[in-house]
Amino acid sequence: MDAAGLVNSRTYTVRWWPNVNDHIQSLSPVWNTSKIFGSYTIPFNPPTDKPTILELFSATALTVLRIYMIYVIFTTEAWDLMFTSSSPLVQDGLDILLKIPIAMVVFIPWIILVRKPQIARLSYDLTVFDKQMTMCNYQHNYQLFHIIGTIFAAIDILIPLTILAAIRGFHFWIDHFIVLAFVGFSWSIGLLFNTTFNILLFHIMYRIEVVNDLLSYCLMPISTIWMAGDIKKRTVVTWKLIHRIINITDVMEIEDLLQQFSEQMNHRSPSIDFRFFDVDWPLLVQ
Repeated sequence: MDAAGLVNSRTYTVRWWPNVNDHIQSLSPVWNTSKIFGSYTIPFNPPTDKPTILELFSATALTVLRIYMIYVIFTTEAWDLMFTSSSPLVQDGLDILLKIPIAMVVFIPWIILVRKPQIARLSYDLTVFDKQMTMCNYQHNYQLFHIIGTIFAAIDILIPLTILAAIRGFHFWIDHFIVLAFVGFSWSIGLLFNTTFNILLFHIMYRIEVVNDLLSYCLMPISTIWMAGDIKKRTVVTWKLIHRIINITDVMEIEDLLQQFSEQMNHRSPSIDFRFFDVDWPLLVQ
C-alpha cells in the first residue's frame, strides 16, 4: 500500500474511499447531483422504459418554474443591473454566455425523458457486460469512476457560483440572491449534464478497451501458432540449402561454420514469452 492509500491488487481500490460495486453506484455522484439540480427527473436505471406520471409531473413543474424565472429576469431591470459593464464587448459576451444555459435547462429534462428507453438500455447493457467481465476475471474500476464523478460534480457546482459572486462581490450576491442563484444553477446544470455523459462515455471506452485486451489475448496464441508454422517451413528450407552448400563447397572453414549453424538450427528450440508464462515451442510447431 502506498502513501495515497492505493492497494496493490487487481481491483485497484483506495482504502479511504467507499467501496463501489457496480456502474450505477460509480455514476451516482454526478448523476444524482445533476438530478437534484433539475437536469432530469429519471434515475440511471429506470424500472420502466416509458416516463412515469411522477417524472412527467416533476419535469413540468421544473419547466414552469424556469419559464417564470426567465420571465421575471428578462422583463425587469435585474439582468441589466447585474451584468452591466463598462466594456460593451464584455457586456455582450456575458449576455450571450449566461443566457444560453438558461435556455438549455428548459429543454434538457424533456430531451432526457424522450430518450429514456435508450438510457435504460444502456444501463442494462453495461450490467450484462460487467457480468461477462467478471467471468473473465477482469478487474473493475468502479471506485475510480466514483471518485472522478465526485470531484467533477463539486467543480461544476462551485465554479459557476464563485464566478458569478466575484463579478459584483458577495454582498451583491446576497442582495440579489434569487436571480444570481438561478443563473448560477443554470450554469451548473449545463456543466453537470455535460460531465455526466462524459463520464458515461469514459465507462463505454473503458469497456471497449477491455474487449480489445481480451481479443488481443485470444488472437495472440493463434498468431503465434501461425508464425511458428511459417518459421518451421522456412527453417526446413534453410537447412536444406545449407547442406547443399556444404556438399558443393571445397573450403573447409566455410564447411565447418555451416555445419555448426546447421547443428544449432536442429538442436536449439526457440522460446516465446507470453508475459505471464512461457510457450512450449515444439507443441506449437507440431
